[in-house]
Amino acid sequence: MTRAFVFFLCACAASLPFASAGAADVPGGNGPKQDVVAGTGTLVVPQPFLQAPQLHVNANNDPATGLARGHFYIRYTSPPLDLRGEAVCVGTDLLGHATVIGHVTSLTGNPPEGFPVVNGDFVKIRITDMGSPGTLDEANWDPLGGQAPLACPAQAGDLPISQGNYTVHNGVVPLDLLPALDLLLSDIETAAGD
Repeated sequence: MTRAFVFFLCACAASLPFASAGAADVPGGNGPKQDVVAGTGTLVVPQPFLQAPQLHVNANNDPATGLARGHFYIRYTSPPLDLRGEAVCVGTDLLGHATVIGHVTSLTGNPPEGFPVVNGDFVKIRITDMGSPGTLDEANWDPLGGQAPLACPAQAGDLPISQGNYTVHNGVVPLDLLPALDLLLSDIETAAGD
């Protein structure tokens, strides 16, 4: 996928929130509201916490049901630790903030004593998309324990990233743009090695 096509796709998606609210109900018009959060970044973490986790998320609201779909992972290299799971809630706003609630379905590696997450727990991933090339994006994650919250309003990430990029989209996505959006998300996953 060329940079020009990605730029065109992002420009089209960015202009959609300004479409009229009634356009979503017009046959052949814009499709249903869909929040999208995608990307991978390496967090800059202050001492004494675990170092440089890579946080990947690829989640959206299903346009047919409004329910969240997608996945995430949080990977630490020292000590080796990998959390993976499925998105259960996605929330975004027009300022580039996003929250993804994830259900941990796999926890592998050597969690240090006192690590706040076990398999089956929920986590809250917070992202701030500051645009391309992503050097100003921020992210973080919080343990939620075994109970998922009832809602996931968009919240800002609060840790800078040393590399990577996140995309947060809030708004109406035309149905004919969804295949191109799926291709873009697939390319993001491929670049992240997932």
